[in-house]
Amino acid sequence: MITLNWAGDALQLLAKLAHDHRLTFAFTGVRLPLPVRLDVQNSTIESVIAQVRAQIGYRAQIVEQGEGLLLQYNPPRP
Repeated sequence: MITLNWAGDALQLLAKLAHDHRLTFAFTGVRLPLPVRLDVQNSTIESVIAQVRAQIGYRAQIVEQGEGLLLQYNPPRP
C-alpha cells in the first residue's frame, strides 16, 4: 500500500514508484513539465497511476508493460 503527499513532476513520481516496486521505468518523447499533486493514503500502485493519468490528461500516456512503466510524452500541440 502506498501513502504519499506529492507535488511535483509526474516523471519523478513515476520513477520513484517504479523503483519502490522493483519495476523498470523509461520515458519517450520530448520531456515537458507534467506537474501533479497527490495526497493518498493506503492506496494501490494502480490507483496512484490512475490518479496521475487523470492529471496529465492528453500531455502524456502511462503504459504498464509487464514489469515496467513507460511514460510516453505526446508531441506538443501547436
